[in-house]
Amino acid sequence: MNIYYRFDTCRECDEHGQIKLTPQILAYGDNPQIVFSALRPGVDGVIQRVDLSAAASWQFAIDADRNSATVPVCRTLSGDVVYNAEEKTLTFPADAGTAEFLAAVDGKDRVHLIAELYGFDADGKRIYRFPWMMTGVMPVDTGLDGDPESVPDVYVKKDYFDGVVGSVNDLLDAINREEI
Repeated sequence: MNIYYRFDTCRECDEHGQIKLTPQILAYGDNPQIVFSALRPGVDGVIQRVDLSAAASWQFAIDADRNSATVPVCRTLSGDVVYNAEEKTLTFPADAGTAEFLAAVDGKDRVHLIAELYGFDADGKRIYRFPWMMTGVMPVDTGLDGDPESVPDVYVKKDYFDGVVGSVNDLLDAINREEI
């Protein structure tokens, strides 16, 4: 999953720097590798990647409620965040298979999520904060409930049902012809 972020406007964008209007979708059970790039216009106006090497460590989190009393639905700590100085990208996992993510999205059509990537200097002071919106969803089939049950034989078979419907239609035709 590629995330591009406009450094100068503090908004998620596409790879050309155009602001995105539709947030990325993350489903329960997903575990994508996020490749993050901070962008800004250069002196010539051409969009360039920002050098983020000033950060000594990183943290990524996704939350559904901004409530400090609850645990984020997803969290990645610095040891799992890799900075590629040549490409000026950060790569890290976003594990949406947590119990907290399930609790946030279970039974709901969609949930607004807040994603934030933090960069810290060598003293642990936060020097970067990149927030963006995501949409959390619950897949139709998670496999959590086991396999669907087959239809028991007590239900009406199609041939029998078609016969009953045909008989009812014959009866209605007879009534309409005033034969009954």
